[in-house]
This record gives sequence, C-alpha cells and structure tokens, in this order.
Amino acid sequence: MRLLIAVALSVVFFACQGKAETKAGAEGKAAGAQEEKGDKGQEEAGDKLYTVSLTPAELKAGESAELLLQIKPVSGYHWNLEYPTAFKAGADSGVEVEKGAFSVADGSITASDDGADIPVKVKAKSGATALELTGNFSLCQETSCKIFRNEKLSVPITVK
Repeated sequence: MRLLIAVALSVVFFACQGKAETKAGAEGKAAGAQEEKGDKGQEEAGDKLYTVSLTPAELKAGESAELLLQIKPVSGYHWNLEYPTAFKAGADSGVEVEKGAFSVADGSITASDDGADIPVKVKAKSGATALELTGNFSLCQETSCKIFRNEKLSVPITVK
C-alpha cells in the first residue's frame, strides 16, 4: 500500500513539475514572441514614423517647376538636427531632376524639429510618374532615435 501511495505521489509530483516547466516555457516563448513582434512591428512601422508630401503633385508635360517635398515625423517624434541628412534623386523616365543630390550641409535641405523641406526642380515629360529619392535621416523620441539609411521615398506626380 505504501508503495502504491509513493508511486502515485511521484507521478503527481513529476506531472506538476512538467506542467510548471511547460507553463514557464510557454510564458517565456510568449514573452519572446512579444519582444520579437515588438521589434518587427517597429521595423515594419518604419514608414509610418513619418509622412511625405509633394506640392504641387501635378505638372504639365514639358513644364519646369520647383516642387516642395516635405517629410514630417509623426506625433511623438522630431527630426534629428544633429544627423547629417542627405538624399539623392533616383533616375526616373517621367521626370528630370535638375539637381541629383540634396543635403543639410549644402543648404539644399531645410530641417527643423518638425521635419525637412526639400525643394526639387524638375522638368516633366509625360504621363503619371513619381519623384524618387533615396536618403539618410534620423527621427528621435525623448529617449531614443531611429536612423533611416538608404530610405527610399517615392511620391507620385501626375503629368498632363
């Protein structure tokens, strides 16, 4: 009888240990998944940390114009004025960009805590196209900064 009770208690004890380990392992995996999801969520949300607008977004074919590309951080972020912001224009068949490179250092980008303004002189060819820029910049929160390297911006332009 004692042997039967000892075996029963051993089975219960080891079964509870296994469940505790399984529960702890599951909680650890869930916490790891949350951390991983949080990291991935921030990476995926990178394009949501700022907005891009272009004025005007419509041109006449053959017309030369100065467009204003504005990049604005979302609420809770500000433009990192200490980071060496710079952009290069991409080659696009629908629009000719007069100047291929822009930076804060050369004065072709105006930056403030609220964002960056990039005046871009273009000559429109025809049809719907996009202004494409690739650049490096940084946005900060109170306790940390996010650096965007080789960030591609593509803003649609309608050419009539």
